[in-house]
Amino acid sequence: LLARTAAVAALPPGARYQVPARQRRRDGAVRDVLITNVRIDLDGRPTAFGAWHDVTERRAAEAALARSERRYRSF
Repeated sequence: LLARTAAVAALPPGARYQVPARQRRRDGAVRDVLITNVRIDLDGRPTAFGAWHDVTERRAAEAALARSERRYRSF
């Protein structure tokens, strides 16, 4: 936790960063997510405010497109 706090404090106010990750839901399904954080000051203390965005379907579509392009190039 201290390392995370120091990392957030090192960012300039308003800095935004994204981290891809995999998340296991309560039902056991694994989803691809993109975690977006922005550094804000809350009561004078640096704080990270974030949101998780499910990108599972987008990743599946990108993989299908890549497979299709490989097949097309093989002709």
